[in-house]
Amino acid sequence: MLTVYHSKETNFNHNGLSKLHECISCFIKEELNGLFEVELEYPANSNKAAHLKKWNILKVENQLFRIYNREIKDAGRQILKVWARHISYDLSFFFLEENILPAGSTVQQVLDVLKQGTPFSMTTNISYSFEFPVVFREIDNLAGLFQMIQLYGGEIKRNNFNIELNYQIGEDNGVLIKYGKNLKGVTETVNMDSVITRLYPVGNDEIRLPEKYIDSPFINHSEYPPYPIVKKVSFDVYDEWTLRQAAQDYISQVDKPKITYEVDFVELEKSDAYRGYANLQKLKLGDLVMVRHERLGLDVKLKVLSYEKDVLRGVNSKITLGSPKENFMDFQLSLLKAKNTVDYAFRKGKLNSATLKGLKIVNENTNITTFEITEEGDTIINGKVTIGSGTIFEEGYDPSEKMDKVELGELAYHDAVEKAMLGTTIIEGGYLKTGFVDASRIDTGTLNANQVNIEARDEENNTIIKIGKIAPEEGNTPARYGIRITGGNGELMLDEYGIDPRFIKAFKNMVWNSSFERFDPVTKIPQYWTGGESTSSSSFDNTHSLKLDPGQASEQVQSAGGYAPRPDPAWWDNKKTRVSFFKKGGEVQVQVFSEYDYAPFELTREDGTVLTYYNTGPSANWDEGRYTFSFVPDKPGRLWIRFSNIGSSAAYIDAVQMEPDFNGKYPSFYTHGPFSVSAEEIPLSDTWLEYINVPYAPSVSIQFNQRYTLPPTVTASLLRNMNDANDGTAFGNYNLSPNIDLIIENEGGYLFYTGAFITFGGSAPGSIANGFVSIQVVGRV
Repeated sequence: MLTVYHSKETNFNHNGLSKLHECISCFIKEELNGLFEVELEYPANSNKAAHLKKWNILKVENQLFRIYNREIKDAGRQILKVWARHISYDLSFFFLEENILPAGSTVQQVLDVLKQGTPFSMTTNISYSFEFPVVFREIDNLAGLFQMIQLYGGEIKRNNFNIELNYQIGEDNGVLIKYGKNLKGVTETVNMDSVITRLYPVGNDEIRLPEKYIDSPFINHSEYPPYPIVKKVSFDVYDEWTLRQAAQDYISQVDKPKITYEVDFVELEKSDAYRGYANLQKLKLGDLVMVRHERLGLDVKLKVLSYEKDVLRGVNSKITLGSPKENFMDFQLSLLKAKNTVDYAFRKGKLNSATLKGLKIVNENTNITTFEITEEGDTIINGKVTIGSGTIFEEGYDPSEKMDKVELGELAYHDAVEKAMLGTTIIEGGYLKTGFVDASRIDTGTLNANQVNIEARDEENNTIIKIGKIAPEEGNTPARYGIRITGGNGELMLDEYGIDPRFIKAFKNMVWNSSFERFDPVTKIPQYWTGGESTSSSSFDNTHSLKLDPGQASEQVQSAGGYAPRPDPAWWDNKKTRVSFFKKGGEVQVQVFSEYDYAPFELTREDGTVLTYYNTGPSANWDEGRYTFSFVPDKPGRLWIRFSNIGSSAAYIDAVQMEPDFNGKYPSFYTHGPFSVSAEEIPLSDTWLEYINVPYAPSVSIQFNQRYTLPPTVTASLLRNMNDANDGTAFGNYNLSPNIDLIIENEGGYLFYTGAFITFGGSAPGSIANGFVSIQVVGRV
């Protein structure tokens, strides 16, 4: 339903000036971080057409649009065409003369400035803090919003007066389409301009990799040139390992062509191929689609960049898929950051030195830093300093007077102090002789002292590091000396007794039954795993390992006994995650899947190769069979590991571990996951015994206290409450045989026995005074 309102209306929960029942056509067009407007055609000779004038507001699909243009399209047919922008464009009516947010401001704080004094609300899920001041000067609020998006990224979701700026606004629902030939209604654009297959990375201080280059897996792709496409890229890193990781991440984003598809559903409906693209109608702006390009042999994940919706038909008429608009390249962004910094530093003709931290001036001939403002704000000058006669000092300060009032000795012409006496402090021959030094910074080589007390504090004045006397003498207890390091949360990390092991391994292993010591005594299948065999014939940790014969697979179960064994990476904030395990024997393929879309994650091997699977190859012994890989759990929900034997001989797997990626290369030492039995523990019985008593009835339904994975044994008998007032009376001559049916529930494809239904057939009485049904349950959890 389309409605038109007066330009000054603020309540849009009524019929406004008029309902637009005679609309000839109406289309909504929206682009990701771009255009959002409505075009409609209406009979010009209608009485309601008078309301379709500039500044009035349209309500289309529950969204508000302000009219900005109208014209008579066809004078003969008297058709009025109207254009209207989304109400969020009203932000352009508000103006920022000058607003500067300091370095360290969050995205939400910037949005709070942009929404101030407007009828809009603005929220974000981006937790980024800006490293330098954010400057808005003589700009309207809408332009300020899009300037921030262009510079720093994010995607905008517009819902009337509510605006969200998030990392991404769409979803990945596993939609897959195949493209193999030209189709009427589908326009394909393949842009190879930005493709790189060999990267020459360079870090700060001219750091380079020993291997020099990082190659893409597509370097020899049949559709690419017969030689590498090489590009040098600089990264803001300070060590070789981080440079390699950054380069690998970068090339994985630029080694495929930029592909765009424009889908015209009106034309596509005329072809037989429409069925393969019909699911695109369900997509929303920003949603992700996997396109399988059969000719190029590539799987490319594209995003819905724009759509055109036919409002009267209620379907999308056009949709565009492609890579999102790129933010400014690093060089352009650096220039803009520098411009903002300089604008702020010299604001209104005054130098704001706070923005110049990190400034360094180096003599090209000697390579000596002559002037530096450190990150801490300290100023360092190396060399001769000349103060001209025209220099004006702070009121009340005369350096010549200060020189006369102290015995500085002879100031040598070569700019070095041979001897200076400052009260009881003597500087002579390169040595400082004093009883106390109070300095914000001391640069030295070797520091020799009979006793040193050093204490470092954080911004909240909490002691973080203490060296020397770490505890005073108390009564008969002598003072303690050594090193003491305390975390920002007040937890002791290190003292003279050693290191708290919690700070060596801060997170536990999240793989249940990680050493396969718990298993079904009949089937030998490990608990919390779907297949394979727990065997004692070979093991790396404890006494058992998981044995997989050729063709067998085993993965973590979704639920068992009321538990959810699969790891939830939200426990460590979905940070980069590392999996490690040991294997002996045949070749195994490992994959990690997400419950969000049941798709495998991309796994990064130690050599930097990125695939959706990890093939181990055969290994002769446990020492040779040590494997590890990392991945980023960037989807919500739990995940699980699957092991598959793809070789021709049995494979043994043990000591499986999943944890946050501590150092980006190696796992920490192995520890058992939940419900894993260590060498010193006695394996727990998985058999459970229950007694349940319920008042007698011809038919009773009970719920077990446990959820059993195998059918439990259930017996039922009649009991009399002998403590009641009728103690001693005859129980009655009841010869009843119970009929017992088990209650089975299906959860995620797994069957659990959760209760029983018991009936007493034949001549069972309707009631028995003080009678109870006693049920005994013996089952395996």
